[in-house]
Amino acid sequence: TCQCGSMQSKCGAACVDLKKDPTNCGKCGTICGDDAGAILGGGTWECAIGSCAIVCPMGKAECSGACVDTKTDNDNCGMCANACMAMTEQCTQGQCCKMGETICNNACTNTQTDPRNCGSCGKVCSVAAGETCQKGTCGPPCTGGTTRCGTTCIDVQSDTANCGDCGKKCAQGEACSQGK
Repeated sequence: TCQCGSMQSKCGAACVDLKKDPTNCGKCGTICGDDAGAILGGGTWECAIGSCAIVCPMGKAECSGACVDTKTDNDNCGMCANACMAMTEQCTQGQCCKMGETICNNACTNTQTDPRNCGSCGKVCSVAAGETCQKGTCGPPCTGGTTRCGTTCIDVQSDTANCGDCGKKCAQGEACSQGK
């Protein structure tokens, strides 16, 4: 009979390392991933220190038997089982943010209205000059029901070049009435 090395055990006719062998993991006959099939997200089964484990590709984490990107996965945002609120939040760089927000300085930010991040992270409006951030553009505050389109305040209820919203033009010969 053959003798196995000091770090090996005899399983049938073979000498194996029970700490690393995925077909004899921890004890003879224990097969890693035998009943699991393919791993969602591209991971693989491995035997590590005598226990079966899922190993995920770089940038993904194992959550409930699947490999997920915790920076973008709405059900595992930032960490496993941290779900963002359906229909109102999205996972952005590992944080649950309201729909349409982005991450600026590790915080969820609405770049359409934030005067410290107006239009993009770090673009600051001049508060001393009375500027506000509207639709991602710095400028003077719009009053009287007007909306900022670029750097100009426009009445989108009646302006044929900005009817209902900035840049939405009426067809030739049409008038803009109540934003339509």
